[in-house]
Amino acid sequence: MEAEFNGGVLRGSVVYTPAMSRSALATTVLAPLTRPALAVTTLAVTTLAMTVLALTAGCASPEEPASLGGPPLTADLVPLEGPVARFGAVRGELTIRIEPVGADAATWFIGGGTKDRESRLDVRREDGRVLFSPAPGRTVEIVRVGARPGATWESSGARIRFEGWERVETPAGVFDAARVRTQTLTAGYPEIETWWFAPGVGVVRYGQSKNVEASEMFEFSMQRLE
Repeated sequence: MEAEFNGGVLRGSVVYTPAMSRSALATTVLAPLTRPALAVTTLAVTTLAMTVLALTAGCASPEEPASLGGPPLTADLVPLEGPVARFGAVRGELTIRIEPVGADAATWFIGGGTKDRESRLDVRREDGRVLFSPAPGRTVEIVRVGARPGATWESSGARIRFEGWERVETPAGVFDAARVRTQTLTAGYPEIETWWFAPGVGVVRYGQSKNVEASEMFEFSMQRLE
């Protein structure tokens, strides 16, 4: 099943109950990765939101898992320039195209390979932080430079946790990647996004899950192809 967002292209796996309507699926995660009512953020933010995120305001979070360990976070986990990256999902491909905006900022265009199907995520580095802005007025601190595995922080109604480093195998190769999880509430239901960032490369894997109704779950995932 495909989920559309802004006329576009987000394809992934969907888990749902028989009562789930198609309209309930039309909330995705990548465009703007973290959009307050939905997400996708669209890696914009969403985070990235996509949603991007894990929240705190009024949302009790489960017991935190043990840290994976490894060195602290660095700014080069989120590049501000680079070639077009291709990602594979269950039923199609997405691309991330990066356009630099000055020395410390860039715009990520996320979509299905054509400009009319792209979502926008603004990215910038500021005061030891990497910020995702999936929509006007919403900015999420996705990376806190120097944070060690197990560190958590809150940003724009989201709870972010750096879970540590993990070796990730993708069609593009094997990467030692920092795993960052965000959790937030979207329309009263929890939404979790997980990002795997490799130094100097950027996103190598991404996953999102959220309830669109009390018993209806939407899931999306993608991994780097090249």
